[in-house]
Amino acid sequence: LDHAIPVDVLTIDQMELVRGPMSLLYGSSAVGGVVNLATNRIHYEYEEGFFSKFFLQGETVNRGLSSAAHLNYGVNKWMFHFDGSTRNLGDVSVPGYARTPDVRNADPRPGEKKGKIENSFNKQDNVAVAASKIFDRGYVGMSFNHFNTDYGTVVERDAHINMTQNRAEVHAEYRPEGGTVRKFKFKTTQSDYFQTYRDWETDRKSTRLNSSH
Repeated sequence: LDHAIPVDVLTIDQMELVRGPMSLLYGSSAVGGVVNLATNRIHYEYEEGFFSKFFLQGETVNRGLSSAAHLNYGVNKWMFHFDGSTRNLGDVSVPGYARTPDVRNADPRPGEKKGKIENSFNKQDNVAVAASKIFDRGYVGMSFNHFNTDYGTVVERDAHINMTQNRAEVHAEYRPEGGTVRKFKFKTTQSDYFQTYRDWETDRKSTRLNSSH
């Protein structure tokens, strides 16, 4: 089965490729490297007032439409954040059949459609809220993110996967005055991952995974 990544690139601010000794910060299983997707949901610096950004994107190959919004507000050393996004992508269009003539002859599929990759659609919703308190020598903040996507599996024409993740994070930092230690940092994440595989001709199957770090 195909597995979606529970993040929308329209709501991230930075992508980092981490390799070498630094990857050990993400666990012993990450020795081969890490792709770190960073957001500004938990602010570590104070900015007074309201600032935001919006995205709107269309795609002709799948008649897709995507949108996203980032809203931030700073008042009395508090930073509040909201972001959300939606995607509605249809099946990908291709010239002719998606499979080659040799493959179609070896594995005939009655009713195979021409001009698109069947069951390649993707529908997605994502929303996140966060609040941070900024101090003279540090900050503390927390965020909550709900991500849901429903997408087809191109290998199986009659199957699709619905995936949901709820993710909570707490970050904190303290920079003492003087001394040998420059800063103390704390980060924790708790995620609840739920995936449902659905075949229209069979019963529904589900798996659940809880993780924290």
